[in-house]
Amino acid sequence: MMLVQVWVNGRIAANKYEFNEWRTPLYDVRVPILTPYFRFLNVGFEVDDDHAVSAFPKGTVVISTILRNQDLIRPKPGDFVTMSRTQSDRASEQPTVEITIRRIADSPLGDLWIVPINGDSGIPEVHLGPADHIDFNALPPLKRPLGIITGSIQNHSRL
Repeated sequence: MMLVQVWVNGRIAANKYEFNEWRTPLYDVRVPILTPYFRFLNVGFEVDDDHAVSAFPKGTVVISTILRNQDLIRPKPGDFVTMSRTQSDRASEQPTVEITIRRIADSPLGDLWIVPINGDSGIPEVHLGPADHIDFNALPPLKRPLGIITGSIQNHSRL
């Protein structure tokens, strides 16, 4: 593991859309990140609700390694991922974004699925396909994981 300074650029909350361009960091934290991931783009998100409470309580900062190069970074069963959905705010004409946490699960046939963490956790949301043949770029944007959660910190102090 490596201790890395990461910018927290948004908040995670189900059914809560906010405007944030990610170019405007909220604050930064020092967090341990698994060694293979520290060299990629890592973005911090503060958990702002209880939709992922079993794994990431409210107030936790999760670090999402952005999935830009799927040949080097591939989610596997048990990994947590960040998902984003965008909607337009007609009043301000600015897009707003919802960021949530989901988990990668495998089926008895070896296919990978994106599933919720809490609540209806047995109900798959997105079928990714066979683990060794997933083409993330072929998935519709609303069904494509944003990144893999590669680190987190609770009870953090803002730098």
